[in-house]
Amino acid sequence: MTRYLNTPITIVWLILAALMALSWAIGDRYETADVDGVATITIALMVLAFLKVRMVMLHFMDAKVAPFALRLMVELWVAGVCLIVLFMYFRPPTVG
Repeated sequence: MTRYLNTPITIVWLILAALMALSWAIGDRYETADVDGVATITIALMVLAFLKVRMVMLHFMDAKVAPFALRLMVELWVAGVCLIVLFMYFRPPTVG
C-alpha cells in the first residue's frame, strides 16, 4: 500500500485535493468581502483553477512527456485562456 503513496501521480493528486480545499476556503469569503476583496478573490480562484487545469493536463493527460511543440501549446493555451477569462470578467460593461 505504501508504494502507491510514493508515486508522483499520487503526490499530484494530493496537491490537487489541497488546492481544491484552498479554493473552497477562499471562495467561502466571497460573500463577506468588499469590492476590492471580491476582485482579489476572483483572481485567486481563477489562477488556482487554471493551475489545477495545468496540473491535470501535464500529469494525467501526459503532456509532460509530450514533444516540445505540444507541451508549449498546452502551456500557452492554459495561460491564454486564463488571461482571456480574467480580461472578460474585469472589462467594463458596454452600453447600448
